[in-house]
Amino acid sequence: MTDVGVYVPWQETHCPHRSLAVGATLHHWVHEHHMEVRVCRLATGRPWCKAEALTQGMTEPPEVLIVADADCLVDPQAVTGCVRIVAGGAPWAIPHWSVCRLTRAATERLVGGEPWMGEHDHLEQAPYLGCAAGGVIVIRSDVALSVPMDATYKEWGGEDYSWGYALDTLVGGPWRPTMKTPLVHLWHPRHARAGHGTNLSSDEDRRVRYFQAWAAHDATAMRELVEGGRVWPQPPTSPSTALESGRS
Repeated sequence: MTDVGVYVPWQETHCPHRSLAVGATLHHWVHEHHMEVRVCRLATGRPWCKAEALTQGMTEPPEVLIVADADCLVDPQAVTGCVRIVAGGAPWAIPHWSVCRLTRAATERLVGGEPWMGEHDHLEQAPYLGCAAGGVIVIRSDVALSVPMDATYKEWGGEDYSWGYALDTLVGGPWRPTMKTPLVHLWHPRHARAGHGTNLSSDEDRRVRYFQAWAAHDATAMRELVEGGRVWPQPPTSPSTALESGRS
């Protein structure tokens, strides 16, 4: 049997809406997916850092790791397909295509037991293609250790974009199921973002460097960026071995 674990990065902010979302998310993983969940807590008062929160679980991670944000629900059948593919050797997979951000009222109804039936008038904005490594990602743990999430990013944004660029450059693109089910994002007040519009991260210069290395298929520059932001343990083997096939 494949060793699978769900890691949910989290920091207590005493926001009742975020607490409602994480409670619903954990219930979803346990009761709909029937999977073991580990909440990776970052100490209150520290600047939010998703990679740092996840570090506590990376010493002896499961064979297949599901990194799941604390406000996101995905289809169990799609996740099962991703786990099967990744356990069979694929480096990483994404169980969703579009992102559907529910309104506050729709979120409260969903958490209260009323299913969301896909109504667009229950969304904050039109569905959109999500960031490759954001929301929910299924990944082999040896791949995650070889190509870790960058801990340079603090507070809001950048780490998911950069992780996706790095993975695509160093191990190839993700597998996605043909069944195009969405990721459902539960409502909570949005973070006071470092920027809006074209400014996608808390360190936009660094994110642009990741993007440029990805666009140039430059594995050497990408490896330098990845190692510069590493807080996760080194993989059991050298990161320059067979894992690093690059993009086709």
